[in-house]
Amino acid sequence: MTLFVSKCAAGQKPVTSLNSGRPGVLMYEYVTTANLAAGDIIDLGPLPAGVAPIDVTLISDDVDSGSATITMTVGLLNAGKTDLNGGTNENFIVASTVGQTGGVARATTAAAYLLGASTSERRLGIKIVAGAATGTGAGEKIAVLMTAVG
Repeated sequence: MTLFVSKCAAGQKPVTSLNSGRPGVLMYEYVTTANLAAGDIIDLGPLPAGVAPIDVTLISDDVDSGSATITMTVGLLNAGKTDLNGGTNENFIVASTVGQTGGVARATTAAAYLLGASTSERRLGIKIVAGAATGTGAGEKIAVLMTAVG
């Protein structure tokens, strides 16, 4: 397992502030630096305290050419950033194939609509469930747009 870190997670790009009580969009983006293998984790960045997700969208370039096999799950990371929490309402998009050809996937579980705000910061991440058969290497974009209220 390799932990990849987005610019937002590394503190090089700020997370949008949501504090008006109105819905807004948080955008998280990662640009690949290597092929993605099963078990890899991408730390996208913080989900600030007081923010509740309303919807989640995964957008990906083609990160697996040839006989594509890659699948990705979007959810909240555990404290050690070694896996997704996987608890009730904590995985938003499960085993998406969007990275096989590139495209867009919307939330596939009730989690995107039922997870409330927390009093502490949480981490948003992607777990590579099945690795790339023929990875495309560096320079491919994977993004998550989260509509949320804070």
